[in-house]
Amino acid sequence: MLLTSRRVHQVAAVLLAAAASGCALDVGGGVTTANLGRKVPVTEAFMVPPPGGPAVIAVLEQRYRNALAQDIILENHTGAPGQNVLYVRAFGPMGRDAGDETLSPDIPNLRDIRRELRGRFPGIHMEVSGLYAQNRYGPIGYATGRSRSGANCIYVWQRIASDPGLFRFKRGSITWRLRLCDTSTSVSDLLVLA
Repeated sequence: MLLTSRRVHQVAAVLLAAAASGCALDVGGGVTTANLGRKVPVTEAFMVPPPGGPAVIAVLEQRYRNALAQDIILENHTGAPGQNVLYVRAFGPMGRDAGDETLSPDIPNLRDIRRELRGRFPGIHMEVSGLYAQNRYGPIGYATGRSRSGANCIYVWQRIASDPGLFRFKRGSITWRLRLCDTSTSVSDLLVLA
């Protein structure tokens, strides 16, 4: 998954602002689904698939006191139930762009991931992989499955956080998940998109 160049600078600003402010974000707990009601231009997508990946067709965004949440809707030409989506949550100080609510911290754990798999892949048996995988930002977790219509499906999750080093306070973080099914791509090729 690629962070857009403009977004890389925004991510760095969020992480640096969190470090500089001494902001104490509680990063324990599970996933909270955001109430994403504001549609923004697709050019505002926080992350996008790499070239050759599915096209972004819509971006739904919600701003919180402590985070920015986007559901980035991707093209889907399969008969598999559900929508291809890139779920992104960026935690850190929001400044004047802050919303009224607080988003619960998001540190993926296997119990929450299994619950998400059941909800996001209805009728598709998804198997969590025990193999190690990583992208340019660090380790990723993933699960694979196949729909009744023959589409290969993958669910990828990752948390990106800076190392606090000598500082005692917590910094900003980004978590993302990719829900993707495709009839013409192998599972290993789908994993390359992460």
